[in-house]
Amino acid sequence: RVLKLNIGGVPASGSMTTVNVSHWSTLADGDVFLASVGASQRHVVDMADVDRTGGFILPGGQSGLPFADNYRDQWAMWLDGGLVPVPLGKTSTARVAHTLRLRPAQ
Repeated sequence: RVLKLNIGGVPASGSMTTVNVSHWSTLADGDVFLASVGASQRHVVDMADVDRTGGFILPGGQSGLPFADNYRDQWAMWLDGGLVPVPLGKTSTARVAHTLRLRPAQ
């Protein structure tokens, strides 16, 4: 809390038996439900058209490093049910930000 690493709290739906999984407990008055655990990712694929529909998203962001630019960059899209397109077909070319080539020593 001191470092403000938590991204939440926001109202959220879901239960242990729904697609939008969420484990929760109630406050003493029984009127407020507090989610303590949620899904670590959302990945949707239309198997009939793997490159044009569906996608992937993390509830926080691409980076697990709290002070990185990408620590919270997907949170708003996650809340709105959005997805980042991820080409899966063998002939697809994914969007690339950086390329790292590792070559064995000669």
